[in-house]
Amino acid sequence: MHNPYQTPEANLGIAAAPRLQRLSEPRSVSAGRGIDWLSDGWRLFMRAPGMLLAISLTMLLLYFLVGLIPLLGTLVVSLFWPVLTAGFFLALKHADEGAPVTFGDLFAPLANLSGLLALGGLYLLAIVVITAVGVGLLAGLGVLSTFSGAAGQHMGEWMAAPGFMLVVVLFVALMALLGMAFIFAPILVHQQQLSATEALRQSFLASLRNVVPFLLWGLLLTFAGLVLGLLMLIPIVGALIMLAFCLLLMPLSAASLYCAYRDIFWR
Repeated sequence: MHNPYQTPEANLGIAAAPRLQRLSEPRSVSAGRGIDWLSDGWRLFMRAPGMLLAISLTMLLLYFLVGLIPLLGTLVVSLFWPVLTAGFFLALKHADEGAPVTFGDLFAPLANLSGLLALGGLYLLAIVVITAVGVGLLAGLGVLSTFSGAAGQHMGEWMAAPGFMLVVVLFVALMALLGMAFIFAPILVHQQQLSATEALRQSFLASLRNVVPFLLWGLLLTFAGLVLGLLMLIPIVGALIMLAFCLLLMPLSAASLYCAYRDIFWR
């Protein structure tokens, strides 16, 4: 016989949020999302501000200390930056999911290095190739010989030479393409177990399909830096504000990129 006073058997708990599904290919999003990534990134950063800031400073310190080693330091940084970047993104993933963020997140990718080291090797190779192309063009255009004959006397004229400016523009364009290929690659290799080459392909495709949102994202960050730079004119207070911005720039940029990754690769 049914007891009208018994505890209801229905599950009155809060329904779990639907899980996001990974897209097979990155999608294009509206231009305004580039601005939203920064606001969403700020909210993500504020879920664990102390630990994310500490992880950022630890990364910068490691890069600085290892970079002090002649030649070898540059090679190590080039090879291992995808590893630490993947660890930072793992910390942001935990913050996004409401899980604890710890220093262990930064070094967790060390347990599976193959794909991330492959990324680092491809990055190093690309830098060598781009540098060689630049030096070769400078030599071919006769800019290097001009510089060697007028070093320290006509530096301004040398830098204004059409050949030099052409090489600079080409170098910037190649570095931009390189950044497009690598911006999401560490997180795709580590969290999605893609191969290094497939991660580079999808990262480049994601960047190419979202050039305008990324342009707005970069312009807004640059504009904020310029405005805050003007505050340097204010004694003491301006310098403190600029210092705070510099400290927050790395974790905020990374958090906004994680939001961009979630926006472009998940539904």
